Formats: sequence, structure tokens, C-alpha cells
Amino acid sequence: MPTVLRWGPYRAFFYSNERGEPPHIHVRAGDFEAKFWLHDLSVAVNAGFPAHEITFTADELVVTLADGRRIATPLAWYPRLRDASALARAHFELMPMGIHWPELDEDLGIAGMLKGRPAV
Repeated sequence: MPTVLRWGPYRAFFYSNERGEPPHIHVRAGDFEAKFWLHDLSVAVNAGFPAHEITFTADELVVTLADGRRIATPLAWYPRLRDASALARAHFELMPMGIHWPELDEDLGIAGMLKGRPAV
């Protein structure tokens, strides 16, 4: 999903594959990321599952986690990535709880990928 706010070094955004959770927002600055529940503005506890490597096949996004697990999800689940050029896909940022493609303004949460959730 798109970035909803930039304020100095902070970027507020939503992961497009985190359906089924209470309303919340992620805030990132540098290498730090926080997740806030919106109903009471409390901080959500989430240790995250840091990504280590990202590759694309003809029809899948493959993420290797820092602990060695591999997640392969259909590229069809992520229309912005599916429709993007290989160059745009290759420009991504690994974050503590997900992946950000700045040129595409797309953010995917690792927890959502582990739960098999496509983008909305």
C-alpha cells in the first residue's frame, strides 16, 4: 500500500498483505521500524522476521529469511510487483518487518507472507 505520511526521517505506511489484523500503521526511520495499533495508539509487539535475500522467478516472489527459511508466493498476489519492470523490482529496501519498493510505493510484510496473505 502507499506511503501515507512522510515527516522528516519518518515514513508511515501499511503493508498491503496484513488483512485480518486490527487497524494499525507502521512507522520507519533508518533501520528502525515500529507498528502502532490505531484503536488505542499503543505499540504492537512484533519481533519481526527479517528478510535476508529476495529473488523473482517468472511467477513467484521468493524471500529467504535470516534464519534460512524460504517463502515463495505467487507474483499474481502482488499486482504492483507483477506489473513492474525487472529494474523496478530489483530496487528494494529490506526492513525489520518487511520489504519496501520505493519506486513502486509497495510494502509487503514478512508476517503476512508467512500467513499466505496476498496484497489487497
